[in-house]
Amino acid sequence: MTNRMSPMKKILLYTFLTIGVIVSVFPFYWMFVGATNPSGEIFNVPPNFFPGTHGWENFKNLNENIGIIRVMGNSLFITLSFTALSTLICTAAGYAFAKFRFKGRNQIFFMLLVAIMIPYHVTLIPLFEIFSVVNWLNTFQAVILPQLSYPFAIFLMRQNMQSIPDSLLEAARVDGQASSISSSVSFFRLCDRRLRLWRSFCSCSSGTISSGRWSSCSLRRCTHSRSRYPVSSACRVSTTGR
Repeated sequence: MTNRMSPMKKILLYTFLTIGVIVSVFPFYWMFVGATNPSGEIFNVPPNFFPGTHGWENFKNLNENIGIIRVMGNSLFITLSFTALSTLICTAAGYAFAKFRFKGRNQIFFMLLVAIMIPYHVTLIPLFEIFSVVNWLNTFQAVILPQLSYPFAIFLMRQNMQSIPDSLLEAARVDGQASSISSSVSFFRLCDRRLRLWRSFCSCSSGTISSGRWSSCSLRRCTHSRSRYPVSSACRVSTTGR
């Protein structure tokens, strides 16, 4: 017999889900309302919950202040470049930690976990000094290259790789792929064609990397002039003046 949910339970369930949807969607709606109203009306009591008619005017003011097309292009270039390179490096590192046996592997991985706990802002002054020496100030590589070996992404890929059976790698070696590079390539092909895990691993890691890089503005004072600001830094400077 199939267990059917009683009408009262259905009502409670859908009520709970509706409240959850409203709570999740409301910040985006409020952002839209704020973008279409004058700045002074955002803090009115009681607040105005309806869209206004100043959307195009606000967009023009924003574009005049920060150059929205330019900073969007900067953000896209930085985020896509960083995500592609970081995903490649973190995948290779996670695969090595999960499937290769070498001396000091556990110690190196422990040091990697410790690096996750180090605040990134501690490295800003040393990075500024290094970029000054190599003439990388006000360049995109100064923002893209640091943290390419993202510790959390390496940890994530390593944990995911451990869930894949070693028999796939051994099968590649039995088939004549003796070298590490050849067997690794065969391993990833098998993951993609048979288990369909490779794409999900990369998607999860890439999402984590790209979201962090898109919203990061910690390097704006160290490496960027205003012409090279991403969206997050430009909006913050436009709002606070710093």
